[in-house]
Amino acid sequence: MDEEEKYTEIPSAMPPRKNVHRRPPFSWRKVFEKMFGSLRLNPEIKASIRHEPLRKPSEIEPTSRNRLRRRQRRLRLRRHLRMVKITKRITYTTLIVFAVVVVTFWAKFAIVYHVPSFMQTGKLQSASAYLVVKSWWFGPTFIDLNPYVQASLASGNLAIETPIQSLVGQLGNYQDIVTNHKKILFVWQQ
Repeated sequence: MDEEEKYTEIPSAMPPRKNVHRRPPFSWRKVFEKMFGSLRLNPEIKASIRHEPLRKPSEIEPTSRNRLRRRQRRLRLRRHLRMVKITKRITYTTLIVFAVVVVTFWAKFAIVYHVPSFMQTGKLQSASAYLVVKSWWFGPTFIDLNPYVQASLASGNLAIETPIQSLVGQLGNYQDIVTNHKKILFVWQQ
């Protein structure tokens, strides 16, 4: 053989033919049909399936009864929690109102007790104590007149002043609770 023929006998590398084994184009529909095609319902079975109407509690199956019991328990718990929440709100509101009343009473009202006999005229006839509106804010709430009367008797000014003037002088800034009888709200009798 010629050398040339040797080289010509070797098969040449040919490019593959494109249209010999043509694949169908890719589509998701075919993928889903392949995956779920066996799950399709038979038309006869499809026709037999119908929606059932709501059943009475006596007709409910045991599993549904458990579901109903769980729902009732959940609703009961919600009602209980709502009641606790409302109770807390009412309690807090009551405490706040009580605190405001106490602070207001402390700030603007005074109870004056051990009323001396020379003051027991008019509104204070036979009074042991009385409630009065203070002309100042946040002063003493309970005022005992005994120490002031004792101090006025000990000072010896009774010859110059009346007992009430001496008491007013001893009270100083708090004299309004003795002199202003229009601000007396309540009197405790003996």
